[in-house]
Amino acid sequence: MNATELNYLKSPRLSHIAKSLYAFYLRDLATQDQCIIDLTAVANYLYSQSQYFPTVPNYQIASMCLDELENAGLIRKLSDSESWQGCVFELPLYVKMETEVPKAPFAMTTKWEPGPAFHKIAILCGLEDSSYTLTDLNGFRHYWCSKNESRNQVGWERAFAQRLLKSRQQRVEVKFNTETHNTLETPAQQMKPQQPSSEELERLQKQSMEDFQNLFRK
Repeated sequence: MNATELNYLKSPRLSHIAKSLYAFYLRDLATQDQCIIDLTAVANYLYSQSQYFPTVPNYQIASMCLDELENAGLIRKLSDSESWQGCVFELPLYVKMETEVPKAPFAMTTKWEPGPAFHKIAILCGLEDSSYTLTDLNGFRHYWCSKNESRNQVGWERAFAQRLLKSRQQRVEVKFNTETHNTLETPAQQMKPQQPSSEELERLQKQSMEDFQNLFRK
Protein backbone atom coordinates (compact mmCIF):
# COMPACT_ATOMS: atom_id res chain seq x y z
CA MET A 1 0.00 0.00 0.00
CA ASN A 2 1.62 3.24 -1.11
CA ALA A 3 1.41 6.63 0.62
CA THR A 4 -1.11 8.10 -1.84
CA GLU A 5 -3.51 5.17 -1.43
CA LEU A 6 -3.29 5.47 2.36
CA ASN A 7 -4.08 9.20 2.21
CA TYR A 8 -7.25 8.45 0.22
CA LEU A 9 -8.28 5.60 2.51
CA LYS A 10 -7.94 7.83 5.59
CA SER A 11 -10.80 10.01 4.37
CA PRO A 12 -13.70 10.04 6.87
CA ARG A 13 -16.08 10.36 3.89
CA LEU A 14 -15.26 6.82 2.77
CA SER A 15 -17.13 3.99 4.48
CA HIS A 16 -15.16 1.28 6.23
CA ILE A 17 -16.78 -1.44 4.15
CA ALA A 18 -15.56 0.29 0.96
CA LYS A 19 -12.08 0.75 2.44
CA SER A 20 -11.94 -2.94 3.28
CA LEU A 21 -13.07 -3.93 -0.20
CA TYR A 22 -10.30 -1.86 -1.76
CA ALA A 23 -7.48 -2.83 0.58
CA PHE A 24 -8.12 -6.56 0.93
CA TYR A 25 -9.95 -7.56 -2.25
CA LEU A 26 -9.56 -5.24 -5.22
CA ARG A 27 -5.90 -4.58 -4.59
CA ASP A 28 -5.26 -8.31 -4.46
CA LEU A 29 -6.94 -8.71 -7.86
CA ALA A 30 -4.76 -5.92 -9.29
CA THR A 31 -1.63 -7.59 -7.93
CA GLN A 32 -2.60 -10.77 -9.78
CA ASP A 33 -3.57 -8.86 -12.97
CA GLN A 34 -7.16 -10.14 -12.65
CA CYS A 35 -8.95 -6.80 -12.95
CA ILE A 36 -12.47 -8.03 -13.77
CA ILE A 37 -15.41 -7.53 -11.42
CA ASP A 38 -17.48 -10.52 -10.35
CA LEU A 39 -20.28 -9.19 -8.16
CA THR A 40 -20.91 -12.62 -6.65
CA ALA A 41 -17.28 -12.81 -5.54
CA VAL A 42 -17.44 -9.23 -4.22
CA ALA A 43 -20.59 -10.00 -2.22
CA ASN A 44 -18.99 -13.18 -0.85
CA TYR A 45 -15.97 -11.18 0.29
CA LEU A 46 -18.18 -8.61 2.05
CA TYR A 47 -20.21 -11.33 3.81
CA SER A 48 -19.50 -11.49 7.54
CA GLN A 49 -20.75 -13.67 10.40
CA SER A 50 -19.46 -11.23 12.99
CA GLN A 51 -21.41 -11.33 16.26
CA TYR A 52 -21.27 -7.53 16.49
CA PHE A 53 -21.45 -6.40 12.84
CA PRO A 54 -22.92 -9.18 10.69
CA THR A 55 -23.03 -8.35 6.99
CA VAL A 56 -25.20 -10.10 4.41
CA PRO A 57 -24.57 -8.17 1.18
CA ASN A 58 -26.21 -8.60 -2.19
CA TYR A 59 -25.46 -7.34 -5.71
CA GLN A 60 -26.85 -3.90 -4.85
CA ILE A 61 -24.62 -3.44 -1.80
CA ALA A 62 -21.59 -4.72 -3.71
CA SER A 63 -22.31 -2.25 -6.53
CA MET A 64 -22.80 0.62 -4.05
CA CYS A 65 -19.36 -0.05 -2.54
CA LEU A 66 -17.79 0.00 -6.00
CA ASP A 67 -19.68 3.20 -6.87
CA GLU A 68 -18.36 4.79 -3.68
CA LEU A 69 -14.77 3.83 -4.54
CA GLU A 70 -15.23 5.10 -8.09
CA ASN A 71 -16.55 8.43 -6.82
CA ALA A 72 -13.51 8.70 -4.51
CA GLY A 73 -11.12 8.13 -7.42
CA LEU A 74 -9.84 4.76 -6.17
CA ILE A 75 -11.23 2.63 -9.01
CA ARG A 76 -11.96 3.34 -12.67
CA LYS A 77 -14.05 1.41 -15.19
CA LEU A 78 -12.31 0.44 -18.43
CA SER A 79 -15.46 -1.04 -19.97
CA ASP A 80 -18.36 0.90 -21.49
CA SER A 81 -20.89 -0.63 -19.14
CA GLU A 82 -23.23 0.83 -16.55
CA SER A 83 -23.16 -2.41 -14.55
CA TRP A 84 -20.13 -3.54 -12.58
CA GLN A 85 -20.71 -7.19 -13.40
CA GLY A 86 -17.98 -8.38 -15.77
CA CYS A 87 -16.49 -4.87 -15.90
CA VAL A 88 -12.77 -4.47 -16.53
CA PHE A 89 -11.25 -1.97 -14.09
CA GLU A 90 -8.04 -0.34 -12.97
CA LEU A 91 -6.87 1.17 -9.70
CA PRO A 92 -5.43 4.61 -10.62
CA LEU A 93 -3.37 4.92 -7.45
CA TYR A 94 -2.06 1.37 -7.38
CA VAL A 95 1.53 1.03 -8.55
CA LYS A 96 2.94 -2.37 -9.40
CA MET A 97 6.67 -2.13 -8.99
CA GLU A 98 8.65 -4.10 -11.52
CA THR A 99 11.59 -6.05 -10.19
CA GLU A 100 14.75 -4.94 -11.93
CA VAL A 101 18.43 -4.82 -11.24
CA PRO A 102 19.30 -1.52 -9.47
CA LYS A 103 21.41 0.78 -11.61
CA ALA A 104 24.71 2.17 -10.45
CA PRO A 105 24.58 5.37 -8.34
CA PHE A 106 25.78 8.64 -9.79
CA ALA A 107 26.22 12.26 -8.72
CA MET A 108 23.63 14.87 -9.63
CA THR A 109 24.21 16.90 -12.81
CA THR A 110 22.62 20.05 -14.24
CA LYS A 111 21.12 17.94 -17.04
CA TRP A 112 19.47 15.25 -14.93
CA GLU A 113 15.78 14.55 -15.56
CA PRO A 114 13.20 12.18 -14.07
CA GLY A 115 12.52 9.07 -16.15
CA PRO A 116 9.24 7.78 -17.66
CA ALA A 117 8.37 5.96 -14.43
CA PHE A 118 8.53 9.13 -12.32
CA HIS A 119 4.74 9.25 -11.90
CA LYS A 120 4.81 5.83 -10.22
CA ILE A 121 7.62 6.89 -7.92
CA ALA A 122 5.69 10.06 -7.03
CA ILE A 123 2.54 8.11 -6.12
CA LEU A 124 4.58 5.79 -3.90
CA CYS A 125 5.85 8.90 -2.07
CA GLY A 126 2.34 10.27 -1.57
CA LEU A 127 2.45 12.75 -4.46
CA GLU A 128 -0.57 12.22 -6.71
CA ASP A 129 0.22 15.07 -9.12
CA SER A 130 3.71 14.42 -10.49
CA SER A 131 3.82 17.53 -12.69
CA TYR A 132 6.61 20.02 -12.08
CA THR A 133 8.06 23.22 -13.52
CA LEU A 134 11.53 23.89 -14.90
CA THR A 135 12.11 26.06 -11.83
CA ASP A 136 11.35 23.09 -9.58
CA LEU A 137 13.75 20.89 -11.51
CA ASN A 138 16.57 23.43 -11.69
CA GLY A 139 16.31 24.18 -7.99
CA PHE A 140 16.62 20.47 -7.23
CA ARG A 141 19.56 20.04 -9.60
CA HIS A 142 21.54 22.99 -8.27
CA TYR A 143 20.97 22.03 -4.64
CA TRP A 144 22.25 18.49 -5.06
CA CYS A 145 25.06 19.41 -7.45
CA SER A 146 26.67 21.19 -4.51
CA LYS A 147 26.46 18.05 -2.35
CA ASN A 148 28.90 15.18 -2.41
CA GLU A 149 26.27 12.48 -2.76
CA SER A 150 25.48 9.72 -5.24
CA ARG A 151 22.20 7.86 -5.84
CA ASN A 152 20.75 5.73 -8.60
CA GLN A 153 18.00 7.01 -10.89
CA VAL A 154 15.17 5.73 -8.68
CA GLY A 155 16.80 7.27 -5.62
CA TRP A 156 17.05 10.69 -7.27
CA GLU A 157 13.45 10.47 -8.52
CA ARG A 158 12.25 9.60 -5.02
CA ALA A 159 14.16 12.55 -3.56
CA PHE A 160 12.71 14.88 -6.21
CA ALA A 161 9.15 13.65 -5.53
CA GLN A 162 9.61 14.18 -1.78
CA ARG A 163 10.92 17.71 -2.41
CA LEU A 164 7.88 18.55 -4.56
CA LEU A 165 5.53 17.10 -1.95
CA LYS A 166 7.13 19.08 0.89
CA SER A 167 7.09 22.29 -1.16
CA ARG A 168 3.38 21.95 -1.93
CA GLN A 169 2.51 21.12 1.66
CA GLN A 170 4.34 24.26 2.80
CA ARG A 171 2.46 26.40 0.27
CA VAL A 172 -0.86 25.01 1.49
CA GLU A 173 0.15 25.64 5.11
CA VAL A 174 1.19 29.24 4.38
CA LYS A 175 -2.09 29.87 2.55
CA PHE A 176 -4.08 28.40 5.44
CA ASN A 177 -2.23 30.48 8.03
CA THR A 178 -2.69 33.65 5.96
CA GLU A 179 -6.42 33.06 5.52
CA THR A 180 -6.82 32.26 9.23
CA HIS A 181 -4.93 35.42 10.19
CA ASN A 182 -7.11 37.54 7.91
CA THR A 183 -10.26 35.94 9.30
CA LEU A 184 -9.21 36.70 12.87
CA GLU A 185 -8.39 40.30 12.00
CA THR A 186 -11.71 41.03 10.32
CA PRO A 187 -13.88 41.34 13.50
CA ALA A 188 -11.32 43.64 15.12
CA GLN A 189 -11.29 45.81 12.06
CA GLN A 190 -15.09 45.93 12.10
CA MET A 191 -15.09 46.96 15.79
CA LYS A 192 -12.60 49.79 15.25
CA PRO A 193 -14.44 53.08 15.95
CA GLN A 194 -14.72 55.51 13.09
CA GLN A 195 -13.44 59.07 13.54
CA PRO A 196 -16.23 61.68 13.12
CA SER A 197 -15.94 64.13 10.28
CA SER A 198 -15.05 67.78 10.96
CA GLU A 199 -18.67 68.85 10.25
CA GLU A 200 -20.03 66.26 12.67
CA LEU A 201 -17.49 67.28 15.32
CA GLU A 202 -18.45 70.94 14.95
CA ARG A 203 -22.17 70.09 15.24
CA LEU A 204 -21.58 68.09 18.44
CA GLN A 205 -19.56 70.90 19.99
CA LYS A 206 -22.30 73.44 19.17
CA GLN A 207 -24.97 71.16 20.61
CA SER A 208 -22.99 70.69 23.82
CA MET A 209 -22.55 74.47 24.20
CA GLU A 210 -26.29 75.06 23.76
CA ASP A 211 -27.11 72.35 26.30
CA PHE A 212 -24.69 73.93 28.76
CA GLN A 213 -26.23 77.41 28.34
CA ASN A 214 -29.78 76.08 28.67
CA LEU A 215 -28.78 74.48 31.95
CA PHE A 216 -28.08 77.90 33.53
CA ARG A 217 -31.17 79.57 32.03
CA LYS A 218 -33.49 77.30 33.96
